[in-house]
Amino acid sequence: MGRVYSSFEVKSEVYSRLKEAYGEEVVRADWKYKVPHRRASIFDIVILGEGDQLRLIIDVKKNALGAMPTKASYYTWLTGGIPAICLRGMGEARQAVEIVQDFFELHERKTHPQPEDQE
Repeated sequence: MGRVYSSFEVKSEVYSRLKEAYGEEVVRADWKYKVPHRRASIFDIVILGEGDQLRLIIDVKKNALGAMPTKASYYTWLTGGIPAICLRGMGEARQAVEIVQDFFELHERKTHPQPEDQE
């Protein structure tokens, strides 16, 4: 059985890897989000777009058992449609950059489909 990591260690791993890949100005940890007439939330990690607009919310859990898929759905609802994903455990933390890149590629294809080649 492998080492048990704390929530802090797993979140730090995700943040460090994403910050290295995307930059300190784009990746933020413990991002407070407040919408009038709704509850406020603090997101583990966010990736920002132009003008500090939320682009992706990342919920980090220390192991696979701590995953709550409904929390990502709640975050998407709370923010009016900003996508949210959950990274679970140190294994996924170490693959955070690849997981986020794959997510952005898939999301881009869904929101901006390319016309099929016509021959």
